[in-house]
Amino acid sequence: MQEYVGQGFLPGASEEGVRLVRAHEGQIRERVVSFMRQRWHVEVRVNAVWPGRRSAAVYVSCQDPVFTVGLNVRLDREGQVVGDPVDQWEELQTAVMTGLFYRAYQGEYDQLNEFLRGEASRLGLYGMRPEALQRTQSVGYVTPWMFVAMAGSDYQDVVDAFVAGEDLPVERLRVMFEADIAREREHVLDRERGMVVNTPIQLYAASDTLPSKSVVDRVEADLRAWSGSHVLPPTGYTITIFKNSIVNRVGLPNGDNVDTGQVPGGPADGIKIRYLYFNGTE
Repeated sequence: MQEYVGQGFLPGASEEGVRLVRAHEGQIRERVVSFMRQRWHVEVRVNAVWPGRRSAAVYVSCQDPVFTVGLNVRLDREGQVVGDPVDQWEELQTAVMTGLFYRAYQGEYDQLNEFLRGEASRLGLYGMRPEALQRTQSVGYVTPWMFVAMAGSDYQDVVDAFVAGEDLPVERLRVMFEADIAREREHVLDRERGMVVNTPIQLYAASDTLPSKSVVDRVEADLRAWSGSHVLPPTGYTITIFKNSIVNRVGLPNGDNVDTGQVPGGPADGIKIRYLYFNGTE
């Protein structure tokens, strides 16, 4: 896993797609950069262009706000770009929102990243390499140790303000996000905060063998102790440790893991994800 930087990543490539993308990669890159500049008013760096089925999957990163996302570019039979890049899984708006959420809590997230870096070193754990994240992941704000997951549709005021170029200092963003999270929680009875905004912590073992649950418990205990003198962003948290392996073609672990578990109370099967909270956040 420590050597993985995207090799073997194949998001539905076809022989025709490989040929077209290789011949027209420059045009594809330029179209994506132009689209992001015109639609979202951000500057992005193209990290990777992967052939698809008469299409290209283009992964880009932005530094303000900070996010990584993948877009699909359609090609005609001659390899010319057709229309605007496609937000195939409706990830782009959420990616921008997670970047703005990071902006709102940058100091807190930066401290958390440093804690997790040290914790991984102390326990012999690893995070995914930044090169792999930039070339294969489409989750918005992401680091080797964690990412931000936001659910629901109640962030349109933040989207509109950002696209309009309004000034969005930290305090304004925090107020807007808190109001949106509260509205989203009201949509579903007893919907807890972690279901709306969550920070999944993801680590990898040193070998292709799962560690015991006690390692997850240790990370949780150390994080709780650390939070006694540090403020964490007001989200839910989960901790997952995977085996030291990546499925190259999709850039993801094979799914085997140990985590912070579940608790009773789910609407369908009577159980739900156990979210962790810190600093009095609920």
